[in-house]
Amino acid sequence: MRILILLLGTAGNALIAFLTHLLLTRNVPVSDYGHVVSVTAAVTMLTPIAGMTIGWFWLELYGREGRAAVRWGKASRKAAALAFLVSFAVLLAYLAAAGLAGAGSAATVFACACLMLAGQTLADARAVRLQLEERYFHLALWQVTPQALRSSAVLVLMSAAAISGQTVMLGYAAAGLVGALLSYSSVRALTDGTVNLPGKRQMEHAQEVGDSAPNVHACLRAAWPFSLVTLFYLVYSTGILALVSPLIGAQASAYYNVGFLIFNSLAMLPSVVYSKYLAGRLFRWWSHDQDKFVAAFHLGVAVHGCIGVVLGACMWFGAPLLVPLLFGESYRAAVAVVQILALAVPIRFVQHGYGSVLFSQDHIRRKVAYMGQAAALSVLLMILLAPAYGVTGAAASAVAAELALLVLYMLGAARHVGPIDVRATLSLRTLSTAYRRLAR
Repeated sequence: MRILILLLGTAGNALIAFLTHLLLTRNVPVSDYGHVVSVTAAVTMLTPIAGMTIGWFWLELYGREGRAAVRWGKASRKAAALAFLVSFAVLLAYLAAAGLAGAGSAATVFACACLMLAGQTLADARAVRLQLEERYFHLALWQVTPQALRSSAVLVLMSAAAISGQTVMLGYAAAGLVGALLSYSSVRALTDGTVNLPGKRQMEHAQEVGDSAPNVHACLRAAWPFSLVTLFYLVYSTGILALVSPLIGAQASAYYNVGFLIFNSLAMLPSVVYSKYLAGRLFRWWSHDQDKFVAAFHLGVAVHGCIGVVLGACMWFGAPLLVPLLFGESYRAAVAVVQILALAVPIRFVQHGYGSVLFSQDHIRRKVAYMGQAAALSVLLMILLAPAYGVTGAAASAVAAELALLVLYMLGAARHVGPIDVRATLSLRTLSTAYRRLAR
């Protein structure tokens, strides 16, 4: 039931985002739309850096230390302030180098992007808090809220007949500011230890940890692997979108975003299961119940693999009809992008299962290395293929990076994760045993 609630929240978020982009593609010029999605992609890529010590890092801390994780709070807040400053500097450099002030003045675009970054980062912190508290209904609602704020801004602009690339950026900035204000209390709760951990987890594992308070350097050293995992994931997915505009133009960026929007809507399914529902549990199971950890791996890979094949086929065969129908004839060139990205759907679905076994503290640095290699390959192929083959070359780069990361995950899990036998997933007996183990 909890997974169903989270899936409904994710589906609602995806639907609102999809409808918002439909409105934008039909009401602003293609080049303006390309500028907006490029800036949004850059903000998304920098979110894991800005939120290095106030996001996923705390899932691992509470999973390992329980309530005693509060000892990291003071250093975490100081490190977060430093991470925000670095992220703002990188964002300014990217916007200047990519020439993305085309949607308005440079100062306006940068100010809007910074507000969007702050809102998105703090929204992730609130999601972590709700996940730790196992308030899944509220988490599902929160998944929808940031995108709903952006969509509301777009609707207001349309009703006032004032929609353009620059006003959309201003609307997104206002939504980011509201999201940041709604989320700030969750950052305090995470770092002050006022998170309401359910049941026996109130004091779980606290006796295993000392009372020493880590400094900022220790906090950054412990947090960077979790930040880089998300960053590298975004580089080989959203990062391609951020590179399309500087390499082959804003119009190509708009076409690619149509394909990415559809692909990402489908890829949210395994992301919800592993990132929103299972993440905290996987950290605990790895440390305290490895039989359940292994069962979740085998069953997750098998089920998601089957679902991915079906959804990928639907995306491939439905593209020629649905893309012009939904986005208009001016986006027919995006059909080829959608069909190429459809090949990555089953890859991404299976990939989440293998990646989940490398998220423990024992293997996180290895996972960072694998994702770094996939991200580097994505950027390299993008630089080589996009200028030569246009937006279809960009899509092919994305599929190649997804496949490379899956292969690296499979090899890493087979070699380094002791309880895992990757070949056993093909056995019906293994899957049946895994189901009974999780059902208990």
